[in-house]
Amino acid sequence: FERAADLSHLTSAYSLLYWDMETSASQGAMEWRANTLGYFAGLAHEKTNDPELLKQLKLAIEGEKDEQVLECLKKDLKDIEKNKSIPESLAIELSKAQALSHNAWAEAKNKNDFSLYAPHLKKMITLSKEMASCYQTLFPANTSLYNGLLEEYSPGMTTEKIDLLFADLRKELVALAKE
Repeated sequence: FERAADLSHLTSAYSLLYWDMETSASQGAMEWRANTLGYFAGLAHEKTNDPELLKQLKLAIEGEKDEQVLECLKKDLKDIEKNKSIPESLAIELSKAQALSHNAWAEAKNKNDFSLYAPHLKKMITLSKEMASCYQTLFPANTSLYNGLLEEYSPGMTTEKIDLLFADLRKELVALAKE
């Protein structure tokens, strides 16, 4: 699992750089830090899409007996499939934009000036839609683009399930409001 270890070290370095950016990097270093994070995101994307890593993971899944470990391996496989659907250039651009967006948000919050953050938010929405379009290839036809983004943070949740949840909730809330 040398390839998995390499990827783990790379993502750890990425996380450390992001933490450093949020906590101690000077304002003048933000563009450089965003570019560095983009570079690391590109490397991670490349390593995640390594066919040998996928082969090793599938072999590990076939031979795994422990249910908890098996679930983790299956999640890793699903993450690789999602990663494969995204072009490396989008992974890099998204990483850079997230870093610059976070910095702009912090500045806008401190200055109470949304206009400083607005263009970054617009770019993040655009890139998120692009990413959702890439993820769309992993879902049945005619499903919402949002399902791919939901899968990122709420695995198994779909827009159809959310609609049902809020339909039930709406009935209860309307009745409660009338009381």
